[in-house]
Amino acid sequence: MAIAACGAIALLALVSSCQSQASTTLQLPTARYKVGLAANRTDLPDSQIVYDAFVKSAQGLGMDVEVAGSINDPDEQVRQIDRFVGNRVDAIVIDPAGDWDVPGEAVKRAAAAGIKIVGLDEFLDYEAMKVLAYDATAEEGRQSADFIGKQLGGHGTVLLAGTVQTRSNELRFAAATSWLATKYPGITVAERRNVNHGNILQSDAQGGRTLALQLLSDHPDADAIWCVNDAVAAGVGAGVLETGKHVLVTGIGGTDEGMEYLRAGEISAIWDARPRTLAAAAARATRDLLDGNIPEWQLPKRVMVEPGQYTRSDAGQWAPD
Repeated sequence: MAIAACGAIALLALVSSCQSQASTTLQLPTARYKVGLAANRTDLPDSQIVYDAFVKSAQGLGMDVEVAGSINDPDEQVRQIDRFVGNRVDAIVIDPAGDWDVPGEAVKRAAAAGIKIVGLDEFLDYEAMKVLAYDATAEEGRQSADFIGKQLGGHGTVLLAGTVQTRSNELRFAAATSWLATKYPGITVAERRNVNHGNILQSDAQGGRTLALQLLSDHPDADAIWCVNDAVAAGVGAGVLETGKHVLVTGIGGTDEGMEYLRAGEISAIWDARPRTLAAAAARATRDLLDGNIPEWQLPKRVMVEPGQYTRSDAGQWAPD
């Protein structure tokens, strides 16, 4: 009997030890939260990468995410925010659509309901914003413009290729043109032109190819084409190849498509905005906010991701972040 009792005591001690070890090694979220993602351009590949990666990271951190896209319609985004409030979410993550003044009142209503507000934008300065997560869009514009300036030796003709207008795209354009004008006065920015989607259902890459052919027909002596994202750059690179001209092509983003064209030599350089890293950081900050782990004096907490540059020589080293 004594031996059996000792064995039982030992077994209980072992179970208790295992439970103690499990509690110290498994750090699972203690609560599960509901999050609404008021997305914007769900029709753009580079934006969709961020949204998908946010959902994946958030789920791993104990958050259930409902996504709604607005396609640059601020009134639709207001309806999304109000719907999330009605669904009693714990946090709303907003990628602003169009005129940000429009959703402002909806954000105030959400904050008044006790919902935590996170922005995927650098300039959302509403008092309700508790976390701002964004990529370094202006730095991406400056670095890519500086690459062109150095490659051209400070002299030449540059064309700018864009797509639908978003806040991030416009920041990149502004930073690139300002940098070229200030640092490389010998370079002429001859024209900015956007992909014309019109009524034709085509991607940025398809539109970029057409755009390159048009631009180089109108500016046959162009030395470089700066592209606002790497999907446009992929199409522009293909168009340049068709002409047989030697023209520098740069892009910004970090999509699989863009890096494929970089490796093929049709794009000269890409600045990886590291969208998956940004999304993971935004998800982590959202969870910390909901758990009360961000001190009041740090609010609004800013999370910024720096770009990474890749050229043809090191394109093989790239992997999705």
